[in-house]
Amino acid sequence: MKKKVLLIAIVLGAVMPFRINALTGSVNLECDKVMLDPKESTTCYVTGNIKEEVSTVSAQIKVGEHLTLVSVNTDSIWEGDGEEGNVQLYTDVNKMGTFKIASFVVQADDTGGVSTHVSLTDVHLSDVDFQETSFTVPDFEIQISSVSTIHTLSNLTVDGKTITGFLPDRTNYRIDVGATVSSIEIGATKTSDASTITGDIGVKKLAYGENRFKINVTGENDIENSYTLIVNRPESRMLSKLAINNQDVALREDVYEYTVTVGYDVMSLTLTSELQNPDYVTFVDGFGPREITDLAVGNNQVLVKVVDRDHQELIYTINVERLDNVENPETDDEGSTPVENPDTGVSRFYMIGLGAVLVAMIAFIWIKKKDCFKKI
Repeated sequence: MKKKVLLIAIVLGAVMPFRINALTGSVNLECDKVMLDPKESTTCYVTGNIKEEVSTVSAQIKVGEHLTLVSVNTDSIWEGDGEEGNVQLYTDVNKMGTFKIASFVVQADDTGGVSTHVSLTDVHLSDVDFQETSFTVPDFEIQISSVSTIHTLSNLTVDGKTITGFLPDRTNYRIDVGATVSSIEIGATKTSDASTITGDIGVKKLAYGENRFKINVTGENDIENSYTLIVNRPESRMLSKLAINNQDVALREDVYEYTVTVGYDVMSLTLTSELQNPDYVTFVDGFGPREITDLAVGNNQVLVKVVDRDHQELIYTINVERLDNVENPETDDEGSTPVENPDTGVSRFYMIGLGAVLVAMIAFIWIKKKDCFKKI
């Protein structure tokens, strides 16, 4: 009568031996790999190390999610099969010591980035008399991981805002910023926690012209994906500073006309101006920082002109409104900037003189009235 051996086994994994202890020996399971790429297969080997003769082995193979049992191959000393996870093997010659039992092939599906297992349960051995002995082994399990192939970003931001048109599978982007923007902060979020992000992340300075940045995403399978971000900062012809008599005018991007109001006693002023990009533009002769004299009452138009390397001019117009002597110099028109005369000694002299005249007139009237009362 032929001896039956029920064998188990499909276990996924990478050269990692597992021992199932028994009273008089062990059954060993070893797999080529325990970390698999999607759709990758691995082979596992079952061997025995038994101190007494064995006629049969029985077990149940359970394969976890995302794994498929592809085939079962027995060593030449065994006969039988492993249909539906029940592997039954028998031999005409009892085995003892160290010997091969079977090999199993398992394949991962295309999911990637998952953890699963293969279990071996209900393992029993029969002795030379075909009787099941006390040589039984406990259930055991091998953990199998499938490598994540995801190497994309789920978000790409500049200064906290998602780039317009961002898609995980789109890797090239271009944005324009204002000429006054000297730095940006690049942020990136990875789609898979198993991937890593390197490259141009964080605060980055901007030169004038095109600035190229790369953000790299490396998947768990070591495959890298690169995103390219081009940030265009146009050459600036703008002013970085404009002041009248040391009082700053609040400059706004793409606004080239401003109004300031000065008192009647301001007859001259100091115009201060600085260039944002002096390597690209210069002041036109006679239209840069300078002293302005002989201000007329009313509107005085002051021009600041710059010219770039391509001979293109940019003109700032400052309307200096000088109040006349009957207007309140402390009242500002909307959108205007009042500027005081740095030398106010003259105005104080006029005020004192006017006060003295008023006092004299009041005294004269009072004396006249007193004389009239005496005559009565």
